[in-house]
Amino acid sequence: MSPLLAAAGVRHAYRHKVVLDDVSLGVDSGEFVAIIGPNGSGKSTLLRCLGRLLRPDAGTISLAGEPIFDVDPRTFARRVAFVPQGPLAPPDLIVEELVWRGRFPHRGLFGRRLGHDRAMVERAMALADVAELRGHALGTLSGGERQRAFIALALAQEPSLVLLDEPTTFLDITHQLDLLALLRRLNGEGLTVVTVMHDLGQAALFARRLVALRDGRIVADGEPKAVVTEAGIHAIFGAPLRVTPDPVTGLPLVLPAAPESPAETPAKPPRKRASRPKPEPALKREHAAPAVRRRSKAAADVPGPAPKRRASRRKAPQA
Repeated sequence: MSPLLAAAGVRHAYRHKVVLDDVSLGVDSGEFVAIIGPNGSGKSTLLRCLGRLLRPDAGTISLAGEPIFDVDPRTFARRVAFVPQGPLAPPDLIVEELVWRGRFPHRGLFGRRLGHDRAMVERAMALADVAELRGHALGTLSGGERQRAFIALALAQEPSLVLLDEPTTFLDITHQLDLLALLRRLNGEGLTVVTVMHDLGQAALFARRLVALRDGRIVADGEPKAVVTEAGIHAIFGAPLRVTPDPVTGLPLVLPAAPESPAETPAKPPRKRASRPKPEPALKREHAAPAVRRRSKAAADVPGPAPKRRASRRKAPQA
């Protein structure tokens, strides 16, 4: 049985820089594939080629055995939905009208909105958690709300294959997990999912197959347990990471490695304070030197008449 989506010998370059170099990949119907790799490895370029947004310089890409550029655009849009990274739309376009655009490939000649179309639009908005934002203009939404609105647009197409370029960008952790759980649930219902992801832990937890790119080439392809190993991650990213099995699911958990501590240097001995001599204790009274008269010794040794004594102020008694 031929794969639903197949790329053979795909090569693409921007000017003189080769971004994809002889990439071959097959995706079977019902798979959940996450494309991983460092920045600049060619992940988004490969996804754009698979979604017919970019024509490769060499190689072929086929959908159910037919070259994708030979497929009628409306037919291709019924079968394949693409959620780009940072999608653009008029800022005054409201969410509900954006999601209705996903029904264009299915509408008839006069473009009438039928009951089934309405049901698919409501379902897509509910799944992407934007039903309460239906009347809001895109220019008033946060980055995460805009991202969910474009995911609703893709789901409204009723595709059999959805391509997503880093769909969790701008989403908080709650909406990241909700979206990935939704994709896993829809995948269980038959939707084929191919997505570019940066979070290795989330990729290993939700995807069933990982395809790793480095320098425009596929360097690993297989189940998460086979791809996400310490040696494998180091070969892909060149980063020291720790991989340990999840205690509940057994799937690999990727953790940053603790930085190596520098070699310990011997501690310097504490600096001793210079000891000061203790002052000698004061002599006791009996051993103390005799008191010195106020008259200095030098004055006593000078020869000459003795100093006169001051006359007494008492008057002599009169006879």
